[in-house]
Amino acid sequence: MMAVSQSLLIDPDFIPIRAALVRELGAMEAIVWQLIYFRTAERSPHRYEQEGQSWWRANREELALASGLSPDQVKRVIAKLEKSGHLVAAEHRDGGITDRTKSYHCVTDESAQSIGANPPSQERGDSAHSSSKKSEEGVSTSNSPPSDGSALSELFEEAWKHWPKKDARKPAFEKFQLLIRDRVMSAEDLAAAIVRHGDAYAASGRDVQFVPGLRPWLHQRRWSDDLARPATTQPKQTAFRRNLSTVEYFAQEAQHEQARALEAAHHVLPR
Repeated sequence: MMAVSQSLLIDPDFIPIRAALVRELGAMEAIVWQLIYFRTAERSPHRYEQEGQSWWRANREELALASGLSPDQVKRVIAKLEKSGHLVAAEHRDGGITDRTKSYHCVTDESAQSIGANPPSQERGDSAHSSSKKSEEGVSTSNSPPSDGSALSELFEEAWKHWPKKDARKPAFEKFQLLIRDRVMSAEDLAAAIVRHGDAYAASGRDVQFVPGLRPWLHQRRWSDDLARPATTQPKQTAFRRNLSTVEYFAQEAQHEQARALEAAHHVLPR
């Protein structure tokens, strides 16, 4: 005798589906549409704003895992919902020009008119044209993170020139993009912080081995730290003092990492 496991009935991935949606869209279509609708709801941590609409950015595998369908089923369902006009998909390319992950927005009676008046841009050219047009009209876009990967790359490259320690550039850029995507800071402010601290490290006369890599510096969110100060004239270091300085440096780095871990644990612990 086959029976449904009790654990499946209390699994946290519960998706309430309205019968009216099933009748209107079909069973699988209703599951996917309702899932995206919940993920773009006002209080959802998964949503983000783009072009005046709420979106959920997810690849086919993520949609399949969240909905219980197979990736092929998700592909067919998404295509059907797009064709019927119940769903809008767009490539905002937050991760750069090669980022083809799609974002989704559910079309309701209230949103249909605004989407028709302001269709989502699919290509970088549309985004660049829109940004250029806003600039010509005198509209400030400095508070919004650049969605164009080339714009982020240019900002990062300029900031990278000011960072004394030239290692792990790619991981640093990926972390830079992630912070912008998560809206921790605007791209311009974060790039300016990198320049400011990088110049301070360079002016301090500190040996480059004691300058943190940019990726861990970004990960630890150290842009709020005090700027490095110029080193005072010191007697020539012996081998013992050089080794001691190295130990002190790594101890300081460990303290920063421990502080970040404690802060992260504080946010996830139940209150």
